[in-house]
Amino acid sequence: MEKEKVWNNEEEKNAYFLKRKKRTKWFVISFIIIVIVVVILFVFFLVTLLNNSSKEIQGVWDCENGKIVLVIDKNELSLYEAGNENRTSGNYSVIHYSSSANKIKRKDWTIQLKSHHASNDTFYLSTDSRYQDQLFVEVASTNEQYTCERR
Repeated sequence: MEKEKVWNNEEEKNAYFLKRKKRTKWFVISFIIIVIVVVILFVFFLVTLLNNSSKEIQGVWDCENGKIVLVIDKNELSLYEAGNENRTSGNYSVIHYSSSANKIKRKDWTIQLKSHHASNDTFYLSTDSRYQDQLFVEVASTNEQYTCERR
């Protein structure tokens, strides 16, 4: 059992509880600040990871032996047939990124396209360490699949 504290006078009792109240207040404030900092760092890490991961796929890609061209720059993605003006294009954002580091290194991106001409579309991109400078692309709306090589 816990031994009950015996107070010599009322002032000693009040001083003890006032000190304990101040200390508890600072513990609570410190805990809240630490939680806020951890959440901010997590969000920053996640945004940085998604932004940096898209740099690996940026560039011009020839798909299906040059019949289709995929252009990915910092802000925009375009997919079109070579010599045809009809394009699927728009600003994009990486909504998911994953990487596996076993014998075969694989990286996957899920990209949400905010198209200027049509409704939003999703692209699934993947690289595989067995196939250097190749990108595998699947367009969700049409179920088309392409094998692309970097120009």
